[in-house]
Amino acid sequence: QCNLVLRHIAFGEFEIAGEAGKASARSMREGNSILGLNYAFLHIGLNDFYQGSFRTAEANYVKAEEMARDNFGADSGLKAAAGVHGQSLSFWKGELEAESVPALETDVFQICQFDGWFESFAIGFDALFHHALAERNSNRMSEYIRQMRVTALERGVERLDAVADAFELILCVVHDDMRKAARLFEAVRQHIVSDTRKRHAPTWMVRMFAGMACTRYLIKTTSVREALKSAQTTNSLV
Repeated sequence: QCNLVLRHIAFGEFEIAGEAGKASARSMREGNSILGLNYAFLHIGLNDFYQGSFRTAEANYVKAEEMARDNFGADSGLKAAAGVHGQSLSFWKGELEAESVPALETDVFQICQFDGWFESFAIGFDALFHHALAERNSNRMSEYIRQMRVTALERGVERLDAVADAFELILCVVHDDMRKAARLFEAVRQHIVSDTRKRHAPTWMVRMFAGMACTRYLIKTTSVREALKSAQTTNSLV
């Protein structure tokens, strides 16, 4: 049931995912599975997060983090996963302070060692990368991309490697390395398709990151009109 929730989330079927998440939580309670219920709260919170329901997402993340700490320990992998979700939400609410970034890094790097959940990796590295981008910290951006690729290879998460391509395209544009950017652009734009189930990355999230990166590239190399067209195409597909 937990896997079913994630499948619906990956395809952007958020309403169905919400109902599946409730069913998953009920089953975990009936089966007296603390671990399963802990993950159910994370999944339900993630579904809320993606829909912009930050208040309910935060409530579920707080429950998940408290359960993980009380039942599995403050240094547990599940606590780290809950921390990644909660702090990533804080970033997109504009509430992640600079002094909290090392804690987010620690949690992200910890889950990279044992987990295989694409969404946890993606939202964690997304927050870290864009925080570094806002500060124009190229060293941090490069390190996050490197770690994403290592994790994608070690955990067999191809979608994470696709997101790393998008982030690297952004980094190349920032550095004015347009020759490398042009090569990456050709690869990244292949993910902006209407039905990603025909490719190795069946998720709206890869389309979104790819579209963001390609739009940024087009602003630099062509015209605002072409960039806007790219952004509109991505928006219609996501």
